[in-house]
Amino acid sequence: MQYLLTTSHAVLKFDSESCLYDEVHIGKGLYYGISKNEHFYFVAARGQLNSSPNPPANERGSILVFDHDLHLVGTWLCPFPLRDMHQILWWRDKLWITCSFDNLVVMTTDGQDWQKWYPLGQSTTEPFDKNHFNSLTPDGEQLIVIATNKGASDLLVFDVNSLLLLQRMPMGIHAHNAWRNEDEWITCSSGEGKIIGSKGFALTTGKFPRGVAFGSDEIIVGLSEMAERNERDLTDAALNIYTASWELKKTITFPKYGLFLDVMSL
Repeated sequence: MQYLLTTSHAVLKFDSESCLYDEVHIGKGLYYGISKNEHFYFVAARGQLNSSPNPPANERGSILVFDHDLHLVGTWLCPFPLRDMHQILWWRDKLWITCSFDNLVVMTTDGQDWQKWYPLGQSTTEPFDKNHFNSLTPDGEQLIVIATNKGASDLLVFDVNSLLLLQRMPMGIHAHNAWRNEDEWITCSSGEGKIIGSKGFALTTGKFPRGVAFGSDEIIVGLSEMAERNERDLTDAALNIYTASWELKKTITFPKYGLFLDVMSL
């Protein structure tokens, strides 16, 4: 099966059967969130690396737009800064973008009109990054947002129409990604090197798990090295490939691609 991957240095197309990969895009790192609609794939590109000498406050990210043949067909530029983008989500005819630096989620329908939403209120003094929102998951009439809070994390449940907070559930350390398995919410407790569930599911992955995709008979989990911020771009990215029942089949290393950020099935 084929997947789209994002790392510190590149957007990659990966085949899980042959374990071969090709570079789709380079030069706009760090690349993070991936989403898609019926016409396009969207990739959040921060425009600089973790190791960049440019301060995070000066970051100006963009949304890269690819057709379904993975040709770059456009770049969406926001009139205000998109800083420290994490996961993105095309849902209800708009693109939702987590911008952790400003404790913010940004929405746009077409790359022209942009809206701001502060899920837990707008920070008024620096550092603005209070809750570090990084993941978005739709669930019927609700939107799930992961807030890592720079440590102990919360799974936040919002009503999609009012955007009011309905529930707050503790979920791991430096958590990323959220998905439902029947009545259990599961997330990557990245700081613990584990995948954990709200009702007891637990799987040790090692390293820093982040980015999960489900194939027809397999599960892909991205792994990054635990490293200081300025050294993360110099490390090796990796993928664990599991069976549908979470038995590890193989690990593939991506030398010198830095962090592993997100994955989506093609």
